[in-house]
Amino acid sequence: MKISSGLFVFIEIRIILIFTYDLLDIMIAQSHFKRLTLCLTFTVFALQIYAQQKATYWIEFKDKANTQFSVSKPNEYLSLRAINRRKKNYIDITENDLPVSKVYVDSIQRTGARVLYTSKWFNAVTIEVNDETIISTIKNISFVTFLQKTKNASNVKSNRINTKNKTEFFEDSAEISPANYGQSLTQINQLNGLYLHNKGYKGSSVIIALIDAGYLNANKYKTLSRLFLENRILSSHDFVKTNNDIYKEHMHGAVVLSSIAANLEDTLIGTAPDASFILLRGEDSDSEFPVECDNWIAAAEYADSCGADIISSSLGYRTFDDSTMNFSYQNMNGKIIRSSIAAEIASSKGMIVVASAGNDGNKPWHYIGSPADAKEILSVGAINPYTNKTAFSSFGPSADGRIKPEVMALGESVIVEISPGEYSTINGTSLSCPIVAGLVACLVQAFPFASAIAIRQAVLESSSQYSVPDNLMGYGIPNFEKAYEILKDSSKLFSMNAYAFPNPFSENVTIVNTFIDEPEITIECYSIIGQKIFSLIRNGGYIHFSNEILSLEKGSYFFRCISKNKAFTIKAIKM
Repeated sequence: MKISSGLFVFIEIRIILIFTYDLLDIMIAQSHFKRLTLCLTFTVFALQIYAQQKATYWIEFKDKANTQFSVSKPNEYLSLRAINRRKKNYIDITENDLPVSKVYVDSIQRTGARVLYTSKWFNAVTIEVNDETIISTIKNISFVTFLQKTKNASNVKSNRINTKNKTEFFEDSAEISPANYGQSLTQINQLNGLYLHNKGYKGSSVIIALIDAGYLNANKYKTLSRLFLENRILSSHDFVKTNNDIYKEHMHGAVVLSSIAANLEDTLIGTAPDASFILLRGEDSDSEFPVECDNWIAAAEYADSCGADIISSSLGYRTFDDSTMNFSYQNMNGKIIRSSIAAEIASSKGMIVVASAGNDGNKPWHYIGSPADAKEILSVGAINPYTNKTAFSSFGPSADGRIKPEVMALGESVIVEISPGEYSTINGTSLSCPIVAGLVACLVQAFPFASAIAIRQAVLESSSQYSVPDNLMGYGIPNFEKAYEILKDSSKLFSMNAYAFPNPFSENVTIVNTFIDEPEITIECYSIIGQKIFSLIRNGGYIHFSNEILSLEKGSYFFRCISKNKAFTIKAIKM
């Protein structure tokens, strides 16, 4: 049965609102899982081999005309938790939070195209077509501003070998000694994560959204039994196949989940065993096309609407089954590839985005992929048990010269549950990414009022080579005890009228001030000799500067915050 995309979005949002409200107040959710028989497994596999793969396209619209939604009523399309996350981070609700116009979506569907999903952030839709001749009709529609093919039609299954895996986790309320971690001790101890766990911070009440290839049998993993018993899988969605069971697809996401959520004493304990999760599938293991970048966008927007605190993505995109669609290294600047732009937008919505740097360090490509090239995220490379960079971990910088990856974690000989009751060590930045994401969740629990910017910065500042970063290991190996102390000290600054963070700064700086209720304040920047460099009008709260300070030379500067009734001056140093 065909369902209008606009109607689908509206219904989906209503479900999210109700679901997240329950999550906040009573932290319960219902999950029902069906057993897949061997016969059915083979039947589905055969259908995947021989079924016609339809072409997909990305279509952008000129505006959000005729929308029934308003920035003044965000509760109609965002969960309460998503709204509160924005408030905590002093982030405004903007037009790119509004759902796509239902009028436009319905018009696209009347051409015969099937709308798979919409994108609020890009004001776009992804469509699937049986007959590609209708594309010329869509191109001529007045409100269509951009159209791009993202997947070829084909009835041939890719020969790509999928090596991704799944896993589960348990919750432990008692203090955990190093002995209880079994073989997983190294992967958390390298980052000094035991410090947070022994203080009682294991990710409780924090929501991590995973974007992966599937979570095959994760609901049967021994290490994850408490996760499912306590109903901490809050929501799930498959953006590759409609109405699909994510527990019947690919093991990669399950293995990733085990590295964060596992909690089986003396065997495997993850980095955030008390966290809650949203499990999202964006990777199609049967083929490789740019539509998967758009699946990633849809998943990130879903995570945002649900109120996720963290997105952890062990996926990367650069080459495809159709080589004419490949990305180049010059594309890896955070401004060109949509999944990378979306990762930065997700960060701007108050989520902390953690992404795998990639496993191409010993291959001709050599560099990171998308979305690891995004700005304002944590891309994670891999080290071995001796804290040396692995040969396979991808290098930076981004194409525009930014330090990449940002941080490192264990990615060689990582202990995981690879199938129910079976354990093994595996390699890849697919594991170093969630290891970091889990400990970031522990920091979010420890400092629930800290901004996403502050937490990311604390992780960077805690890292082993923060003062001398490079493009092999970025800022180095995080020390989460040190990150905790940084946040503990910086929390005292919230009692001040205004301050700069980080200070000293290099590529970006945030001015935090108490003019939260002021619709407009003036920010003036002066050199040490009193020369005005720039003056901007912004809303009060958190004011983030990036491009404005790139041309500043190293030295001391004064930022003056001025409202109608008061003014404060902050001194900050550019390194």
